[in-house]
Amino acid sequence: MFHRSARLTVHGRRLIVQRHQAGWKQAHIAAAMGVSRK
Repeated sequence: MFHRSARLTVHGRRLIVQRHQAGWKQAHIAAAMGVSRK
């Protein structure tokens, strides 16, 4: 179970992987998701 404002839901993690595979830089992915890049 997750709360409504959770950033890293299953869908969110899928977006991160897709963006990484598309060649996005780590910092850009983190900024787009609103999370730390570490």
